[in-house]
Amino acid sequence: MCPTRLTYCSVARAAYLVPILIAAVAAVGCSPEVAGKLDQTIIAATDGNPGSTPASNATGGNNAGSGSGGTTSFVPAFSQGNSGSSGQGVVAGAIVTNPQVADPLPNGDPTGGTPGGGGPGGTPGGDPIPVTGPHMELSTKSLDFGTTDSQASFTLQNVGGGALTYSIVSSVDWAFVVQPSGTNNGQVDVIQVLADRTWLNDWTITYVGHLTITSDNGQVEQIAMSIAVPPPHATVLVSHTLLDFGTESFRLNLTLTCPDVPMVPYLISVDDPWVKLSKSIGSIPGMQGETIALTVSRCEITWTAGVYMTTVRINALGADPIAIPVRCEVPSQIGDDALAALLAPLPELPKPHQWYSTHPRLLNSSSNALLYQAARISHTIAIPGPYATQTHVSNAVAICKAINATNPAIPCTLTVNYSPYHYFLPLGVPPWVTGEQVQQEWDAAVSRFTNIKNWLAAANQAQGTNVQISGILLNTEQWKAKVPGTPGADEWNSAATAKYDAMYNISKSVFPGIDVHWYNRGKPIERGGYFTLDEQGDSCSIECYNTYDLVQLKYKWFLGNQMAATINETHVIPWLTFNGGFYNGLGDGAWWYLCDLDYALAHSWQLGLELNYAGFVPDPAENPPLNAAQVIAIYPGIGDLRHSEFGPHLVAYVKGAANIPLAP
Repeated sequence: MCPTRLTYCSVARAAYLVPILIAAVAAVGCSPEVAGKLDQTIIAATDGNPGSTPASNATGGNNAGSGSGGTTSFVPAFSQGNSGSSGQGVVAGAIVTNPQVADPLPNGDPTGGTPGGGGPGGTPGGDPIPVTGPHMELSTKSLDFGTTDSQASFTLQNVGGGALTYSIVSSVDWAFVVQPSGTNNGQVDVIQVLADRTWLNDWTITYVGHLTITSDNGQVEQIAMSIAVPPPHATVLVSHTLLDFGTESFRLNLTLTCPDVPMVPYLISVDDPWVKLSKSIGSIPGMQGETIALTVSRCEITWTAGVYMTTVRINALGADPIAIPVRCEVPSQIGDDALAALLAPLPELPKPHQWYSTHPRLLNSSSNALLYQAARISHTIAIPGPYATQTHVSNAVAICKAINATNPAIPCTLTVNYSPYHYFLPLGVPPWVTGEQVQQEWDAAVSRFTNIKNWLAAANQAQGTNVQISGILLNTEQWKAKVPGTPGADEWNSAATAKYDAMYNISKSVFPGIDVHWYNRGKPIERGGYFTLDEQGDSCSIECYNTYDLVQLKYKWFLGNQMAATINETHVIPWLTFNGGFYNGLGDGAWWYLCDLDYALAHSWQLGLELNYAGFVPDPAENPPLNAAQVIAIYPGIGDLRHSEFGPHLVAYVKGAANIPLAP
């Protein structure tokens, strides 16, 4: 918007100046300096007296013509209300109605006469030229009958002097004007328009037309019209009156058909986010039917076992609304003590396995049986960086002490997991964001890491141990990298790299000499990766969440190693998940992460075998084979309640690592 003083000019002079001034505004972007110059131009071209007021002109004023008592409406130059989105200003003007002046344009001159000349309006400082004669004004530019209205109206009025004769013609035969002609002397004429849908039968389109209003003063105006036909009543049939996922199903197909209308548009929605729909809008092709895939994610319902209900809602054009109940059961999972008992007889894994996190309930005791067995087998206990307490760290050290007292081949250590840029920064901000929230992210990381370091030192001193931290696991999903060469990629990726490096340096400053591992540092950018590999990191990693499908899992492992090779990185960590993973359950080409995806235990057993068992001989075509991994990460953490069958799959994995057959 261009700030300016309030100035006035005659309509005639405004008509002359507007194109020039608007062109100037558009050319320079209307800086304040230019706005000031334009003001001066307007003043110089009018009466040179910006102090003229509406009050003085309304009463004739010392610059008024021989008539008096005209009405004046003033429009400020470049005012906010008159500024267009393009930056063009509206020049100040005055619209004057004075019935005592007969000819507003003397000698046909739209400028009001030669500036400085003796013609009417030609004397600098003279009042604006009044406008007289018949002038037609309409109340609207459009009429919409919708699908039900059969009549509409608008008003017509002669806002000038004298009498105005008009006629109205419809361009379409479905619209009839009740009063197609008349004479208006200043009164308000209400014009009724009737609509007839008798010969309109296509309910999938909107019919349009217009009214042409012609007056004897030469004015021609148009009013656009639109009308639609209500759809025929449709009967929508559904394949399910109850969508019951039970305790194991995660996908159901719902089919919609319509026996009496060949094509029916519809909308479908669900009341709760734990049911995903393959589409939300479509058309039902009669009895051929339309199928929508529904996928349930039990971990988005709750972590508590029980039966849960929601509703799918279908609104088809011309049909009654349909509501279908959805039922899903979250099963009770194996208890902590029972899982610990299943793990107790199994040997430790031959490679370190780092948990993404540990549920706090397991860290509340220094003798938790499940945490002991999970740490014994994996050689690590994860300290949750965001919410760990001194008691948690002390209890973790006590459990490591008990395990290490048995002289395992790989000592039990601690890892710290943290999700930078997810605690104060909202999702969706660009990576170059600065300010208080960024500083809060950094300060919080320093504070949390320092506390954990100090608590560990205190616990080691109190318990006579030397338990070490073996890795920092960082997970951020704030900024997906942009493919190099695409618009804005360099700026975006450089800013993200700077943010990643800041958190890496914080980690190293508090934990010098400890490896810092970024989750998914090595996922190809084209597949949604967050890193370019220009950032600092002590490894690469790749999510191998297709646990139920080793072909897909190995392909991801190959891609991650391939990208790591571009920076000569040989340390690549596979991230595994049990009783969950990516599944193309909707048939739409997109992979969905399901945190309660169950499958045969044999898949987890085979994965454990190929990753860990020394006697397993991989396929020579695999490059690299899974057993090239030296450290494995597991998501979610031990004790996470969202994966109801996590425990049995973990047991199967550990058995596979030792080549212990599954029970029949």
